[in-house]
Amino acid sequence: MNATKELMEVEKNNIDNEEITSPLPTKFNLDDWSDDHFLFLQHLKSCKSSNKKRNLSYITAKRQPITATMTREVPLIHSVPLTGAHYDNDNKIVYQKLRTWLTNHCIPMEHICEFAATENGRAANQALENYFDGPGEIKKQLVKARAAYSHLFYKSEPTHTYSIRARALCPSPPL
Repeated sequence: MNATKELMEVEKNNIDNEEITSPLPTKFNLDDWSDDHFLFLQHLKSCKSSNKKRNLSYITAKRQPITATMTREVPLIHSVPLTGAHYDNDNKIVYQKLRTWLTNHCIPMEHICEFAATENGRAANQALENYFDGPGEIKKQLVKARAAYSHLFYKSEPTHTYSIRARALCPSPPL
């Protein structure tokens, strides 16, 4: 009985779901995955869930122990149950947004295609994170950083100031 009421509420909320949200991120750079993924997660924070009590970021949030140093929002997100009609609907919405984001940038869907039948947004996001932030990718980034660092040479303050060297070590992202 409760499940039926919940499903009816989800359907009603889907009809009324004309919210103002931030647009999907317009860029996707395979070399700078973390920044682009962060923008996608920020987009999910601006989208309301099907019961309009929270944002969609609870679907992709990693579960971690609640500590006293967390902000007020984090324990609320982690206390949301990952079951029920609202969760199922929100999970499908996240999957559809993730698929749209990847499709708009011609990124192969091979990493999330196994979740297409169930439209499991949480699992698809985790699969993408494992692919782009997995052990092989971290090693590749370390090799690139070591190669860039080995070619830097500090001559003297007048010719190569600290600010120039710092910029060479940590280039600012393009605008």
